[in-house]
Amino acid sequence: MTQADRLAEILDLLQTRGGCGIGELAQRFAVSEETIRRDVRRLEKGGRVYKVHGGVRLPDHMFEAP
Repeated sequence: MTQADRLAEILDLLQTRGGCGIGELAQRFAVSEETIRRDVRRLEKGGRVYKVHGGVRLPDHMFEAP
């Protein structure tokens, strides 16, 4: 899986769940936690996500209204 594919899947997962832990994402994608942290930093630079202690969330403005 390429980084671009993983980033897209992380965003899809966050759309569904709102937030995920770094360890959980590392297991899901069978990569190291540091790889996930690099992915999260890249998404955070683009304003797509924000880091929380031990995890990642979508910004509140990214959630769609029901």
